[in-house]
Amino acid sequence: MIKDKHIKEAEEVISSIIGLQLVSMRRTAHVNIYEFGKLDEETLLKGEGRLNIRDENGKELIRVFERKGKFMLTSMCAMRFIKDDKIYLTGQDFYIPKESEMAREDFNLDDFDWYEDESLFEETVENHFKGGYDGYIVTEAKVRKFGDLTIKFENGFEIELIANGTDYSENWCFSDYEAREEEDVFSVHANGIWRPRTRR
Repeated sequence: MIKDKHIKEAEEVISSIIGLQLVSMRRTAHVNIYEFGKLDEETLLKGEGRLNIRDENGKELIRVFERKGKFMLTSMCAMRFIKDDKIYLTGQDFYIPKESEMAREDFNLDDFDWYEDESLFEETVENHFKGGYDGYIVTEAKVRKFGDLTIKFENGFEIELIANGTDYSENWCFSDYEAREEEDVFSVHANGIWRPRTRR
């Protein structure tokens, strides 16, 4: 369980997104990525939002990640995207092929690679947000005792992050694009909060 003072600090940090628009929801491998607040056009045109994702040895380039938002929230824990009594999307959708692929007569589940291939998650996000992210303005961001995070939007939708890591397992991480110092990365673990070189 996270101490009350750490919950307060986490809410103070995440409150930066209140009033901002969700501009991207996606994933890389098993990590959910949510971005808030549009980066200015000059930054995007210069490609300054580009991040090169390399292998664990820091050598081989795996993929190029184009950042879209001023703030980025990444989660490694369980997630739900909901409205009222309906669940629209979960992290489990990573591991399910696209419905359009499964509908093919020649579909073979053995050919599906959840790590590399587009999944039901991508298909649902693409269909749900095909009209853009208008209406997805953050109205509330609430942190609870185990590090669970609920983000509410003005249109009634919610993102729920359910902390399911133990000990120092990272559940979610928050960063500001414009503040590029390590110390501006903020992550929530099962038993506290963490910033580089400062574990609490």
